[in-house]
Amino acid sequence: MIPKSSLLLIALLYGTHSLAQTNDSAKTSKWNVEVSLLAYFVPEDAYLLPIVKANKGKLHLESRYNYEDFNTFSFFTGYNISGGRKLQYTITPMLGFAVGNSDGIAPGLEVDMSLGKFSFYTENEYLFELNDKANSYFYSWSELSFAPKDWCWLGISWQRLRPYQTERTLEKGFTLGFAFRNVELQGYYFNPGADEGQFGVLGLTVSF
Repeated sequence: MIPKSSLLLIALLYGTHSLAQTNDSAKTSKWNVEVSLLAYFVPEDAYLLPIVKANKGKLHLESRYNYEDFNTFSFFTGYNISGGRKLQYTITPMLGFAVGNSDGIAPGLEVDMSLGKFSFYTENEYLFELNDKANSYFYSWSELSFAPKDWCWLGISWQRLRPYQTERTLEKGFTLGFAFRNVELQGYYFNPGADEGQFGVLGLTVSF
C-alpha cells in the first residue's frame, strides 16, 4: 500500500499565501515559477520531495517527485480561473500522469481562496493506477490559515486518503510559516498527541 505520509499535499507549493501571486500571473503573460523542496520526517525515516510549479496567464504546469509514490515522477497541466475582490479565488482543474513505482492517470482540482487575513486551500486528486487498480486512490488535502502579519501565518491542515475499496482515513495537524521577499519557510506537525503515526514536514519555497 502507498505510504500515507508520501501522499501529503504540500502546502508550501500550493501555499495559501501564494494566492496573490497566482492571481497576478493569471492577468499577465509573464511566467511565475515556484521551486519547493520538502523534507519529510516520518518514524525511523526521512526523505525529500521536490516540486516545481509554473503559471503563465491561465496556464498551469507542475511536476513532482516522491509525491504520488516513492520513486515516482508526476506531471500536470491545468487551467487557472481567478477572480473576486474581497473574496479572492483561484480554481485550477488539472490533468496529469505518473510514472515510476506507480503508473497512472491523475485528474485533480485545486481551490485557493483568501478573505482578509484568512486563507483556505484544498486539493483533490484521484490516481487511476494502470498496472493494479487496487492501488488506485482518492486524496484530498486542505488548509485553513490566519496571517497576523504579512510575513507569517499559522493554521490547521488535514488530509483524507481513501485507497481502493477501503475505509477513509483522516490525518490532522498544525502549520506555521514565515516569508521573506521571495522565500517561504513552512513547517507541519501531523497527528499530535497520537500514540503512533506522528510526522513532520519542513519545506522551503523560492519564487521567481
